[in-house]
Amino acid sequence: MRKMTFALCFCNRGFMPGELIYGAREDMIKAVTDAGYGYIAMDANLTRYGGVETRDEGLLYAKWLKEHERKYDGVIFSMPIFADENGAITALQDAGVPILMQAYPDEIGKMDFCTQERRFLR
Repeated sequence: MRKMTFALCFCNRGFMPGELIYGAREDMIKAVTDAGYGYIAMDANLTRYGGVETRDEGLLYAKWLKEHERKYDGVIFSMPIFADENGAITALQDAGVPILMQAYPDEIGKMDFCTQERRFLR
């Protein structure tokens, strides 16, 4: 029997600190593999921060999904920060499989631009 595999998708919203997507990618890959499932994920270098935000990025992800059709059983759409619905809808509207929307809990201090900027400039 084939191992259930998920296509991973990560979102972004332009005015939020996109660097959080890098950690979400690591977290989600670990969670999925620790649970005994397989995953596929679009190359993080193809979009800003490796996430889907704009319609163009959504089209890129939708095309990637189409190219990998039948290699995944569902999509996990991870929202480490707010998602831009335009990119999300474009990316997933023709997925043709179940989609799990996964959101991170808010943590005080994680969304402060000044804190994020200082952290990533060090």
